[in-house]
Amino acid sequence: MSQAISAGARRWTAGPTPFVAGIVATAVGAIVVAQLSMGVFAVAVGLLVAEVALASLRWPRAVLIGVVLSPILDRYLLPGLLPPDAEQLAHLLSEALLVAVGTALVVQAAGRGSLHRAIDHPTVWLGVGLVMLSVASAVVNAAPPTQALAGIIFTVDAMVLGVDPTARRISLGLKQVESNPWHELSEKYPIGTTITGKVRNLTEFGAFVELKKGTDGLLHVSNVGPGRVAHIEDVMARGDVVDV
Repeated sequence: MSQAISAGARRWTAGPTPFVAGIVATAVGAIVVAQLSMGVFAVAVGLLVAEVALASLRWPRAVLIGVVLSPILDRYLLPGLLPPDAEQLAHLLSEALLVAVGTALVVQAAGRGSLHRAIDHPTVWLGVGLVMLSVASAVVNAAPPTQALAGIIFTVDAMVLGVDPTARRISLGLKQVESNPWHELSEKYPIGTTITGKVRNLTEFGAFVELKKGTDGLLHVSNVGPGRVAHIEDVMARGDVVDV
């Protein structure tokens, strides 16, 4: 136990290199485990946020610059490396980093007795002013409280589809800025590929086999075996794992 504490102390005083290496290792590990388990991926993301928050106590300026640039990471770099479910969680990474680092720095400043000087900084009042402006806009437009809070905390990427000056309306689209899942499927599962999947549902014309979470393929009853199959239930059941 004492050796582990001594190792942690050396890591804390040795400089930023051990922390950077640990953060990079955790990020790479999160990308790898995202292919296997969403639960483990969520734990890895939480560990990554905690490591960044801890590093901010020692190198606040460098970490804050990284947090400001983190939307580039979770909006444009990570989506191509993660499954769809993990992408949704990764979109919250920059917000989670901002909250964790901000909380860590506030707690540290309070412990040092310098919180009041930090609050008097012009950038803090600018942030408060922007939040109050968002709140006023939500009140004027009668936005539901939960919707207004989500708009203040979270951000999304969208494409402008149309602008109607007469109606003072802007049309936005979310799917236009996301990758086309059908293109990804055609690249991952070209014709002739053999895959193993679980039977999700049975119908009179065949079975739906899970290719990946959220995506099923139709196994037509005429392609089940070399001979004629009258009822798909005679050869497989829901939950069976089959090669197709």
